[in-house]
Amino acid sequence: MRKDPYKYFRVEARELLDVLSRGLLELERSAEPAVVERLLRAAHTLKGAARVVGATEIGDVAHALEDELHALGLHSSVDVDALLTRLDLASAHLTRLTGEGAQVSSSAHALGRAGARIDVEALDAIANDLHELRGLVRSGDDGEIADRRFRALLERVESLRLVRVDSIVVDLERAIRDASMHLSKKCAFVIRGDETRLDTRVFEAVRPALLHLVRNAVAHGIETPDVRRERGKPLEGTVDLSVRRRGSRIVFELRDDGAGVDRVRLAQAAGVRGDSLPQSDDELLQYLLHTNVSTSDLTQISGRGVGLDVVRHALSSVDGSIRMATSGAGTTFTLDLPVSLASMRGLVVNSGAVRALIPLHAVRSVASTGVIGASHVEIDDVMFRHVPLAQLMGTRGTSRVAVVVESRGESVAVGIDSVHGVRDHVTHSLPVGTTCSPLVVGACIDEGVVQLVLSPRILVQCDTDMALVAQPPESRPVRVLVVDDSVTTRMLEKSILESAGFEVEIASSGEEGLDMVRSASFDALVVDVEMPGMSGFELVETIRADPKLGLTPIILVTSLAEPDHVRRGEAVGANGYLIKSEFNQDMLLRKLRFLTRASEVVA
Repeated sequence: MRKDPYKYFRVEARELLDVLSRGLLELERSAEPAVVERLLRAAHTLKGAARVVGATEIGDVAHALEDELHALGLHSSVDVDALLTRLDLASAHLTRLTGEGAQVSSSAHALGRAGARIDVEALDAIANDLHELRGLVRSGDDGEIADRRFRALLERVESLRLVRVDSIVVDLERAIRDASMHLSKKCAFVIRGDETRLDTRVFEAVRPALLHLVRNAVAHGIETPDVRRERGKPLEGTVDLSVRRRGSRIVFELRDDGAGVDRVRLAQAAGVRGDSLPQSDDELLQYLLHTNVSTSDLTQISGRGVGLDVVRHALSSVDGSIRMATSGAGTTFTLDLPVSLASMRGLVVNSGAVRALIPLHAVRSVASTGVIGASHVEIDDVMFRHVPLAQLMGTRGTSRVAVVVESRGESVAVGIDSVHGVRDHVTHSLPVGTTCSPLVVGACIDEGVVQLVLSPRILVQCDTDMALVAQPPESRPVRVLVVDDSVTTRMLEKSILESAGFEVEIASSGEEGLDMVRSASFDALVVDVEMPGMSGFELVETIRADPKLGLTPIILVTSLAEPDHVRRGEAVGANGYLIKSEFNQDMLLRKLRFLTRASEVVA
């Protein structure tokens, strides 16, 4: 407690703030004595806990809220909006609370946001499993029994990472309430299946997506009371969210009973852009996901309107998908996501220089085909479209084995060289700001080797003309040195480049990179800018001043995007400056191939 005096308070306070928010929304509908009593208990508990740890601002807010609720008996109404504003203030103070030396991870924030409590029974069960497993190991007992115990233990541990969907209910209710009041509309929120649990990382991805969709439902879907009366609808609109578990996936279905997507106004907005509006719901959704077209003026509620790029980005980060159905009776969005990203089973495959994992839930069969270059293959009397993974990833491979992958009712035979079994793996997110192939949704490390985790949804959409880069030349592989202080970025870039046929070495600092360049021959360098000690700018400057190394092509890859930074990169002599927020795998590979070919001509 000395290092982080707020460690437990943050979790309890977040839960109490959620209880208070939910209670105030109930109070707005009906001032039942039971609701008031529940609010008073929560406010009193929050006040006491805040004062114990010295969180004065939060204690003052709780005390003021308590006074307002006590006074409710003397008045017929209470200003719920003002009380919610006070809770927002307390929540802001809570977010800023950190103890001396405390390191609060994003997962911890997610758990705190969910009001998660320690599951003592689950921890006791894990402790028992550990003792039994230790006994099996010490006695040299059957390895198969120990393996089963280990897997059971892993499942128990992973279950503790899951949070209930109802953690987001207050946020959604509040978003709908605030949007309705701002736009003079009436709207109710209904949710079913909110006891379903999902991984904290999936939760953090789906939360902004759902918030964006419910705000859009009110701003663009639900009509004003006058319009609803004219159309014979109840004056109060409804936003309905159902959540259900389907194997290793979780499905969110969000419906509203509004007017549906306004195709006439969308067509007008699209026309201004020089676009023609798609007609089918699926094509229309894809258009909205990838443009910022809007049917209304910008507002604090609707942001950029029905443009759903926020949703697209959130779902792509966790290999999720979305579908839409819309009509004059309302709009339905169906979001499909994995329950957990922390530990998943995957089929390990090899294709040329690429070793990757395909999530096992999407694998339907594996068969030897013995064919190379065929556009279709027949497996178990069924004809499948054939897409060689090597061609998609820009490497060379035989594709004599096919993995049938299915997603959203569509299937494809992915051509590979070989299968290396099924593995449990922990998926790591790609570095912030880094974009590689849309096929890749993450990476994992197995015995020091980076393996790319592939998206089944993207695989079934791929075709043979979607190859990312040309086939590598038959000549000596181009040698590239990657210099970056982040181990995740180093290993990911190494894997990307090796998959494209480059020979790659890595360095963890500018100083180490300089030593390697002076002691070995490299055809090109890929260098980060912001590193402890020697920066990327300084490294380039030093190399350019060396007569023996001065012509080596160097590409800077950085999040520094200001014009001054770009100009400095040019001034020190970098051949390329890729900004991470705009960076993708194809850009890097094409730039490297161009620079190394050019350097060969100069040489």
